[in-house]
Amino acid sequence: MRYVLLLACTLAILILLTGCGRARERHENREAARTQEAASAPAPTADAADVPTQGPSPAASGSAGCGTEAPSGSSVASIESDGVERSYRLYVPTAYDTRRPTPLVLNFHGLGATALEQERYSGFIEVAEENGFVLVSPQATGTPSEWYLYGPLERGYVDDFAFVGRLIDELSARLCVDSRRVYATGISNGGGMTSLLGCELSDRIAAIAPVAGSPYVERRCDGARPMPVIAFHGTDDPLVPFEAGPDFGDLDIFRFGARNNMRDWAQHNGCDLTLHSERIASDVVLESYGGCSNGADVQLYVIEGGGHTWPGAGVEVNALGKTTHSIDASELIWSFFATHPR
Repeated sequence: MRYVLLLACTLAILILLTGCGRARERHENREAARTQEAASAPAPTADAADVPTQGPSPAASGSAGCGTEAPSGSSVASIESDGVERSYRLYVPTAYDTRRPTPLVLNFHGLGATALEQERYSGFIEVAEENGFVLVSPQATGTPSEWYLYGPLERGYVDDFAFVGRLIDELSARLCVDSRRVYATGISNGGGMTSLLGCELSDRIAAIAPVAGSPYVERRCDGARPMPVIAFHGTDDPLVPFEAGPDFGDLDIFRFGARNNMRDWAQHNGCDLTLHSERIASDVVLESYGGCSNGADVQLYVIEGGGHTWPGAGVEVNALGKTTHSIDASELIWSFFATHPR
């Protein structure tokens, strides 16, 4: 535990020091790509220019908050859940329209980290701004801060799943949220939270994207609807092993192994259990299952030699292992979410 906390503290310092530079770098790279694309693209016809490039799916379902004004940008707020005051960071994109149901992405930090650190580490604000979705980064409780995944017997336990449900209710009342496009992602302990939300709140979460921790617990997923999953895991992860360890049941949900978890998700989703592999970079292989019920695809990005890290992040911590820059997890996650409404 002390080793994990030391790594978490080191990562926190680096994220806070480099967060702004990372955001600027991503913005500049995108602007350069847009400029190059615009220079080479043919001029649009009058009809094409009238076609909107963003907006809700035809079956979008607006929440009670539609029509309520909300300022764009970052803010910090809190709600009460089970008698405990819980905080979260909220980002509303510039393109937010009070009359248009908007996707909501929940972004969970890892053990000992904070909502601000996860917001910066993942780089999701830039992705939210570019693609017009609302981003919320909740804050866990405890010292160190953690998401309580195992149940009431944990020391300091609070019901984080009830908190997330309460948070979705709060944001749906304040903002014009598309109830069919509420998504969850996170890393490590936050990845575990993300993964279990896919079962505990399958009636509210449209798709999940766990990074460096994607447990599937059968008894907690029994009766849950098929859940689209996109996951990322490094083969040299020093904290959450890529390969399966001893099976202690719920005593250690992170020992089941990334591939085993993905196969279990595929079985839960009614997929064809034939594993498809595609090399997409020198150090990245995409493993996937097709033929899933209700289009609930299952994808695992295997980072060869990768550590306990977020692919594409601008922060490097040697003790956590390699960070690949062959792919950008945040961009891939949003692309997956955008095509998987509930």
